[in-house]
Amino acid sequence: MTCGATIGDQPPADLRRVFIRQLQIFGSTLGNPDELAALLAWCAQGRLVPPIDARYPLDRVHAALSHLESGTQFGKIAVDI
Repeated sequence: MTCGATIGDQPPADLRRVFIRQLQIFGSTLGNPDELAALLAWCAQGRLVPPIDARYPLDRVHAALSHLESGTQFGKIAVDI
């Protein structure tokens, strides 16, 4: 995570790691460091909860992946281990 672009427009990144781990990079032009700290505090307190579309037991992981592949979910698909 980085906050701000004061170090320039070429931040260091290991693109091999991004590709191999299939990482996603998201950018935002909103907020300041204090707002980021407040957001992280909300997350730590459990005040922000991602929407869960469906839960599957581990033995139904293939059904969970099929549901994900269908693209019909709204929110996360959880697999209980």
